[in-house]
Amino acid sequence: MLHSLFKRLSSFISNNGERRRTPGRLNQRRFRPSLESLEDRTVPSLVFNVNTANDTQDALVGDGFAQDQAGNTSLRAAIEEGNAAAAGTTVIITINQGVGTISLGIALPNLNREFSIDGVNAGTVIERNPAVGEFRIFTINAGATANLIGLEIANGRARAGGGEWSSFGGGILNFGTLSLYSVVIHDNVADNSGGGIMNAAGASLTVRDSDLYYNRAMTGGGGAILNAGQAVIEDGSDIYVNEAVLGGGLYNFTGAQLTITSGSQLNSNTASSNGGGIYNLGTLTMSNAILANNETTSGNGAGLYSMGTANLTSVSITSNHATGANSKGGGVYVRSGTTTLTTCTISGNTCGLAGGGNGGCWFPGATLTTINCIIFDAIVQDPNP
Repeated sequence: MLHSLFKRLSSFISNNGERRRTPGRLNQRRFRPSLESLEDRTVPSLVFNVNTANDTQDALVGDGFAQDQAGNTSLRAAIEEGNAAAAGTTVIITINQGVGTISLGIALPNLNREFSIDGVNAGTVIERNPAVGEFRIFTINAGATANLIGLEIANGRARAGGGEWSSFGGGILNFGTLSLYSVVIHDNVADNSGGGIMNAAGASLTVRDSDLYYNRAMTGGGGAILNAGQAVIEDGSDIYVNEAVLGGGLYNFTGAQLTITSGSQLNSNTASSNGGGIYNLGTLTMSNAILANNETTSGNGAGLYSMGTANLTSVSITSNHATGANSKGGGVYVRSGTTTLTTCTISGNTCGLAGGGNGGCWFPGATLTTINCIIFDAIVQDPNP
C-alpha cells in the first residue's frame, strides 16, 4: 500500500524536486458563476413645459429647472437649460396651451443637443419682433438634432453683414438634423438664399405635412428652401407663393440630394430668373407630386430648371408660365445633365418665346427622356439655349 502511494506521489514530482503540471490541466480553474453589474445605458433626458409667452432668460443656467426670475419656464430658458445639459441628453420641450405667440427680442440660442419642441396642441407662433432687430428664428448646430412639431415660425430675417452665414436661412439655418412635422414657415426673408430654410452641406432635413409660404430669398436661390445637403419633402407638404432670383420654391445645390413625394406640391412660386418652382443642380427625385402655377418673369423653366440629375415619376406639371419675352420651357427646362419623366402629365404650360407656344419642355444640349407620359404641350430640343 505504501509502495502504491509512493508511485502516485512520484508522478507529480520532477527529478529536481519541482511539482509537475499534469498535461491537459494547464491553467484549469474551477468556474464560479457570479453577477456582473452593467453600465447604465439609459439615454438621459430633460423635460420642460413652457408656460409663458415672455421671451425671458434662464435665471440659473445648469440647475435643471429652466425657470426665469419670475419662476416661469420660457422657450428661451428651456433651450438655454437644454444646451447646458451633458452631451447625449435629449431635451423635450412642450409648449402649453394658451401660451400663444412668442415674440422674440433676440435670436434664440443655437440648438446643440437633441431637441424636441412640440406646440401641436397649443397653436404656438414663434416670431421675430420686428421692432427690436433683424435675426433668424432657429439655428441648429452640426451634430445637433431638432424635431419641431406643430409650430408656426414667422418673420425671421437673415441680414448680410454679420458673418459668413448671416444672410442665409431667414427662418432656420440647419447644420445638423432637422425634422418638421405639421409646421408652418412663413414671411421669412434672407438677404442671400434660403428665405425659409437653409439646409447646409452635410445637414439633413425632413419636411412632413408642413406648409412654407411667403418666404423670400432676395439675391440668391430658394425662396422657401435652399438645400445643400439631404432633404426629403413628403406627406402632403405644400410650398407656395415664395420668391427668389433662382428657384422661387426650392434651390437644390450641386452635390445635394432632394426628394419630393407623397402628394407634396410646389404651387405659385416665382423666380425672377430661372426655375420658378425648382432650380436643380444636384440630384432631384420627385414622385406623386405636383408642379403647378409657378412662374419665371425673365428666365426659363417656370416649373423646373435642371442642370443636374432629375427623375420625376407620376408628377403633374401643369400651368407653369415662363413669361419673359424670350423665355423657354414653361414646364421644364433641361439646361444640362439628365432628366427622366415617367408617367407624368405635362399640360397648360406656356413660355414667352414665340408668343407663348412650345411651353412644355426645352432641352438644349442635354438628355431628356419621357416614358408613358401624357403630354399636351410641345417638347423642343433647342440647339441655341
